[in-house]
Amino acid sequence: MNVKTIGLPFTTVNCCSDSANFIPVTSWMAPSEMQKAKATLEVRARCGAAEVAVGYQLADVENAPDGGHEILSYSGPAGFRGSAGVHYPDLWDSSIQTDSESKQLVRFGFMMKSTSPGSDVRSARVAAKIQIYTC
Repeated sequence: MNVKTIGLPFTTVNCCSDSANFIPVTSWMAPSEMQKAKATLEVRARCGAAEVAVGYQLADVENAPDGGHEILSYSGPAGFRGSAGVHYPDLWDSSIQTDSESKQLVRFGFMMKSTSPGSDVRSARVAAKIQIYTC
């Protein structure tokens, strides 16, 4: 078992949509041999009703990425978290292997969405640590 750790340093993320949007943090890398992933998420200084998840985006070429995927590291409702604090993983998400099998590139970042109507900008300070299990 090999586990690779990727740190996502504190950054401010913003959104004004109830659709999940991907905000990249890392550069593109090869997704080879990724089996599963889990992530620890820290959320601070939330402004407005919003939820954040650790996520990844896939592509065959840099200028045509998909919409993004959340890393499902938690029991209960999906991977999104709305409360401030540190959210520790209790699950390994194995969908990253299936999602990335036919893709050339992956990058990691945050997914964010508004949880209330309106177009006001929501923001949060977030950081994460992702562990990727490789074969």
